[in-house]
Amino acid sequence: MTEPASWTHSQVHLRVHAAMTAAMRADVRAIDAALVQNAILDPFSREFVRESRRLVLACTAALICVLSAHRPGDDRHGREICRGCGTRDCRGLRGVADVLAAYTVQPGGVDRAEAWRRADAHFTRGGRPRTDDRRGLPGRLRRPRRHRSR
Repeated sequence: MTEPASWTHSQVHLRVHAAMTAAMRADVRAIDAALVQNAILDPFSREFVRESRRLVLACTAALICVLSAHRPGDDRHGREICRGCGTRDCRGLRGVADVLAAYTVQPGGVDRAEAWRRADAHFTRGGRPRTDDRRGLPGRLRRPRRHRSR
């Protein structure tokens, strides 16, 4: 594994969290109404779609259990290892990461509710917005100076 265990763990965690968030935000009543209104699916497909939210939540909860067991840590020499299997290259996390990448499960974008949650958490921890000292403007709004060539 070329990436450290913490990177792999972080990537898998983000992807699992994105799948779980998408499933939690799905409206079961709207799905059921659409299935009843548009009776174009066969019975097996209808049942799968009806149960898909529950299945995704169960699978992501199981993966969270795997992530809690296979989390990064240091060995007695200070090298990063997987605490679950004691190796530098966690085959379990690597396998999960590969499967999630193959099925293009990507971390979701930040929607308005998540942005507010993150901002609230930042300011609750005592964070402050960065400012330009001279004008009180948000940081990095100034244009970089161009150096004149002689």
